[in-house]
Amino acid sequence: MQLAQELKTLIEAKLAGQPAEALAPPRTILSLLDALKQSVQGRNGKDASNPVKEKAPRKRARRTA
Repeated sequence: MQLAQELKTLIEAKLAGQPAEALAPPRTILSLLDALKQSVQGRNGKDASNPVKEKAPRKRARRTA
């Protein structure tokens, strides 16, 4: 909701001939590699008590004549 209000204020300023200024500081964007590193660090800190179970192989159906 706040973003919509900021956009409306910016548009009104542009229509009035005033220079467009960003009201909020630019958002910090994490690089993909940094985000991955943080994710991996978070995973390593947790207990791995629920390991993924391997599925048992399915039995093949017998052919009937």
